[in-house]
Amino acid sequence: MWLNKLYRRFVGQSATSRCARTPAPRRPRVRLTLEALEDRTVPSNYSAGNVPELIAAINAANQTPEADTIALVAGRTFTVTEVNNNTSGPTGLPTIAANSGNLTILGNGDTIERSTAAGTPAFRLFTVPGGASLRLENLTLQGGVAVAAGGAIYNWGALTLKAVTVQNNIAMGDWRHGGSSRGTSYTILEPALGGGIYSTLGSLTIENSIIRNNQAIGQNAFWDSINTGDAFGGGLYIDGGSATLTAVTLSSNKAQGGAGYNGGKGGSGFGGGLYAAGGTITLRNSSVTENSALGGAKRGSGLGGGLYIEADALACLDAFTEAHVKRNRPNNIYGSYTICS
Repeated sequence: MWLNKLYRRFVGQSATSRCARTPAPRRPRVRLTLEALEDRTVPSNYSAGNVPELIAAINAANQTPEADTIALVAGRTFTVTEVNNNTSGPTGLPTIAANSGNLTILGNGDTIERSTAAGTPAFRLFTVPGGASLRLENLTLQGGVAVAAGGAIYNWGALTLKAVTVQNNIAMGDWRHGGSSRGTSYTILEPALGGGIYSTLGSLTIENSIIRNNQAIGQNAFWDSINTGDAFGGGLYIDGGSATLTAVTLSSNKAQGGAGYNGGKGGSGFGGGLYAAGGTITLRNSSVTENSALGGAKRGSGLGGGLYIEADALACLDAFTEAHVKRNRPNNIYGSYTICS
């Protein structure tokens, strides 16, 4: 005991005091909070092995804001038999929705076609409105029949084709009641535009693709019509926006003017392969061969069997393309262009 007292005195404590314990500092209370994460959208993937599945997949993709991909079962033929909607004219598949993200349809040697069965109505395959984006890869589009414009595709959004064949499609001239003059009603014939593809104001990008055997066909004159149907752009019709064609073959397309009536002049056929009404058009490593632009019976005019370039269009051809615009009739190129560097 005396040793314990002696020790306490040595350290400055009285023998009767107890050791004071310094209280531990209080830890701050942890408060749980919920932190908002950044908005992340996840692309959706769909598959389709027949037309109903393809239509359902496009409709589903149209409901989402993110980019979507539809993969087609390899080697299938998707035969469309009826009109789905009337956006810019009858269309067989759902119109691609604006502001729904880019939609990509991946083929694997597949074909999307309009049925050739008797009684099948006229319709194109795809419509891409302003603000919409469609990319097609590794497939064939064929057999579309459009009234007025875009036998296979009508585009004023963003359209990209890669390794796609656009073949055997038709844009037919339309007609409308024009009113009356001196008590007699008359009909106005609307031109046929873009047997394969009609693109206006938006963007068109085509790579490693083939556009062949498409036709823009003007209406024959009626007894009461004040004009005859013209045809512009057997393969492609471009009016405004931009179009870039790289390693594309334009072959055996035709712009055919309608026949005149009772001595009236036949319609014009301009731009058998491609008709550029406006916008910026660039062709690189491409060939334009054996296309035709034919005037209708009774002195119709035919010009630009390969390419018809209006003054409002800014066209650029690289040296390879310029050398491979050949064997078109009645002539290869009508209009001015520059050589791409």
